[in-house]
Amino acid sequence: MLCKDKIISIFCLIDDILQGINHPEDVRRHVSDSEIILTAIVSSTSFYGNHCSAIKFMKEYGFIPKMLDKSRFNRRLHKVGRLLYELFEIISS
Repeated sequence: MLCKDKIISIFCLIDDILQGINHPEDVRRHVSDSEIILTAIVSSTSFYGNHCSAIKFMKEYGFIPKMLDKSRFNRRLHKVGRLLYELFEIISS
């Protein structure tokens, strides 16, 4: 299980990279793309890829108080799919 400090560090890294590549965010959204990607990473590292458990964890422990429901989370995750590949390329280089 990731500790609070690691989760915050991962979020900061993702958010800084997205700002560095000038990733546009819709101002009407309550959950940023950085938070969606963070939840996907927490899901894969701590919950064996179970998005429902990661969504519940992030909301209950106050990391993302306005977390989306499972369906909307999955739609947003699919929208940032290409962005995830770009992030992996940036981090690996």
